[in-house]
Amino acid sequence: MERILEKILSELQALHEGQARLESNMTVLRKDVVEIKSELRYVWDDIKRIDNRLSIQGEELVNLKRLK
Repeated sequence: MERILEKILSELQALHEGQARLESNMTVLRKDVVEIKSELRYVWDDIKRIDNRLSIQGEELVNLKRLK
């Protein structure tokens, strides 16, 4: 009986340690997600600027073709 209780205690301790590691990893992952979201804002801003430039160039190209 004592061996069974020791085994149960050992398993509970292992589960507790595993849960603590998971919680620590979740904290790191949350920070990473916040950082990725922040970086994505900059990426989208760059994409919008490039899209605007391409739109302007497209309009200028249409105007140049009309002049021919």
